[in-house]
Amino acid sequence: MGDEMAFTRLFAQWNQLLAGFIFRLTESRELTEEIVQDVFLNIWRVRETLAGIDNFKHFLLVVARNKAYDALKKQLREEQRRKAWEIENQQEPATSDAESEWVHVDIIEQAIDQLPPRRKEIYLLSRHERLTYKEIAARLKISTESVKTHLKLATHSITGFIRAHVCELSILVISFLKKM
Repeated sequence: MGDEMAFTRLFAQWNQLLAGFIFRLTESRELTEEIVQDVFLNIWRVRETLAGIDNFKHFLLVVARNKAYDALKKQLREEQRRKAWEIENQQEPATSDAESEWVHVDIIEQAIDQLPPRRKEIYLLSRHERLTYKEIAARLKISTESVKTHLKLATHSITGFIRAHVCELSILVISFLKKM
């Protein structure tokens, strides 16, 4: 019973912050609600291990960000399937071979590559090397606030890039798959 009451307080304390953070990534209320529920469901499942977490806010935001990226990738795959079905049923002409070469390029890597050099470096240190804000700041001799700002801007930029290229990528993937 105590676990449920503590979880209810935890949810009340962090729900709004988490929903706002996720909404900035997804720009979808429905997807935000789904991800928030999923994050808190995962927290409930691992509640026995939460005492070992030093920075709960950071933990919560990292879990939420990863869930949001997974949801956006899923949305991209669904959009690709929908576009494939539409193209198949409309018998539209296939795109050129040069365009289909782009199918092999990972959209997220493209999004990361378009970041300014310093922002890209900070993003990769955070996401690929899993360094904390403090560790990144120490390594690059900048403030932790600068790290936070760069990561926020990088996340926003990557999300926008993915959204802007969903349709283009879908058409290319469909074209590629038709040629197989």
